[in-house]
Amino acid sequence: MDNPFQINYPDQRDAELVKLATGGDKRALQNLVTRHQVFVYNTCSENDPKTLKMRGLDAGVFIKAITSLAKFEGKSKFRTWLYRITVNHFLNTKKRKPN
Repeated sequence: MDNPFQINYPDQRDAELVKLATGGDKRALQNLVTRHQVFVYNTCSENDPKTLKMRGLDAGVFIKAITSLAKFEGKSKFRTWLYRITVNHFLNTKKRKPN
């Protein structure tokens, strides 16, 4: 399998998929998730390999991203925006976790 951190999807295609998905195109949304799910999963796993996979934080990231998709302005790469959501979700979850 290719390294998900080295796969560079065309920014223009991601922007097109975002536009279609926010317009209600379920196939475009599915394509967007499929393109980036390995990246999000591996990003989550690198932060805390023992707990994140079990807790399903990668799914939580996509819930957050999908519900916020209309806020993506295209000022950065989609993957950069998604990475920020991933890290913020991870940090917020760690704050809520009881010690």
